[in-house]
Amino acid sequence: MIFDKWGNIIDKTSLLNEHERLRLFYSFMKFDLDYCCGFNEPDLALDQRMERFTGGSTASSIFISSYDETLSFDESFFVEPNGLLKLVVTQVGDTKIILCDQNGIAHSLTKVHHANSSRETNRLKTSEGFQTDSFGDTRFLNIFANTRSFGDLIGKREGLSSEPDVYSYLIGSTLELPHSERSKLQFGGEECFICLITDGVSDLMSDQELADLVTSTVNLRGLKTASPQFVAEEVIKYIMALGGKHADNATCLILRLSNWGNWPNIDRTGAAREEKLLAASRLDRTDD
Repeated sequence: MIFDKWGNIIDKTSLLNEHERLRLFYSFMKFDLDYCCGFNEPDLALDQRMERFTGGSTASSIFISSYDETLSFDESFFVEPNGLLKLVVTQVGDTKIILCDQNGIAHSLTKVHHANSSRETNRLKTSEGFQTDSFGDTRFLNIFANTRSFGDLIGKREGLSSEPDVYSYLIGSTLELPHSERSKLQFGGEECFICLITDGVSDLMSDQELADLVTSTVNLRGLKTASPQFVAEEVIKYIMALGGKHADNATCLILRLSNWGNWPNIDRTGAAREEKLLAASRLDRTDD
């Protein structure tokens, strides 16, 4: 076991204390109540709020700080790239966060809040509010694909929530760790990058396909050309080639970690991605 100086085991439940977790919950739910559901305008009647605040949105966020608390005492703390880092992930809806480890393997850091999730069905303690649409997809209240979101005011009193999942992970350099402790880190340390994506990306490619597209693009173009911004744009180009005019909203953000570029020169899903492109091309010719 790895222990911090307070005697807590370093794992995804002890990296945040209760106060820190409550601050995240409060921030998400306060923002949703005031700015996405209109309750910062107390004079509005409920039917007026329903008319003005009709939309909804999913959300994911990441917070990275030095594991050494002595470097985090003020607003301008320094993140030491050669040290251990505390990664905190929050999730509402079906936007996803993917981490790529030192071996180029993708790890999902979140679980989506889809209406067909048994976890969400249990949370809502009902199955009556779930229906299956003509495409075979499960919907909450016959409208919502997600059971947690910002906004979507008409679903709030039925149980739709902006309460986030909160996860915490220990990542970063293992140079100062004894060799015997490195295998106990969840992803082995020396992680390479983190991707934040919307369902427009995750619906068309797997987590590993995403990681391989990023790593293979950097391997091909080189570190000087293939910046995180460049490879994020390449991901969107790939999604547009697959989905064409029917592609859903696709967003990809990539956060470079200290081990960026030091993954193996292996493309595990290259053939599968190429086959998807060929199938999309054949479909386009058929539509024409």
